[in-house]
Amino acid sequence: MNPQLQEKCELLAFNRSLIVKGFFWEHDLMRAVAAAMYTDADKSVDTDLIKSCRKMLRKRQGIFSDFRSYTELLAATKMSLKDDPERYLEDVLEVYSALRSGKFFT
Repeated sequence: MNPQLQEKCELLAFNRSLIVKGFFWEHDLMRAVAAAMYTDADKSVDTDLIKSCRKMLRKRQGIFSDFRSYTELLAATKMSLKDDPERYLEDVLEVYSALRSGKFFT
């Protein structure tokens, strides 16, 4: 096997194990995607940072928000990969609001 591919596979398996430990109650497919997002960025999962980003997301969005469903872990993971998670969240919410005001729905 290609050494670079081998490293990516090992990093993906390692990241998935960290996500599973840190987010036990989340849907398994969402955990796999979150691990893949970190693997794509060539980073090890930082569960504490993801949890703090999730808290930030929960403060900004109500309980019935589309960002608080299955996609909550993915949104928090994407935020944690950015240099400025708060600014990233503001940008995403702004774009989402613009889409919802048009013909797009959840």
